[in-house]
Amino acid sequence: ERKMGTNSSPTAQLILEEVEVALGTRGRLQRLSVSMLRETRMPAVLVEPAFITNEREAAMLDDPAFAERVGRAVAAGIRRFFAR
Repeated sequence: ERKMGTNSSPTAQLILEEVEVALGTRGRLQRLSVSMLRETRMPAVLVEPAFITNEREAAMLDDPAFAERVGRAVAAGIRRFFAR
């Protein structure tokens, strides 16, 4: 059994890279001290690919193809983590 520890940073970085490629975005902030994640006893990542406060991004959130791209990118990042 593989023991991962509680450091989520490597997992988050791989997911971030995949989401950036899938969406064509760059420079999204990666925060490691979000309170809802800080208290977990396992690796945890919060993915926010778009924000409803941004009119253009809010429209993307209604697009099923956008959700599919994000989901596939997150899965690819997780696969990369376990393949290391």
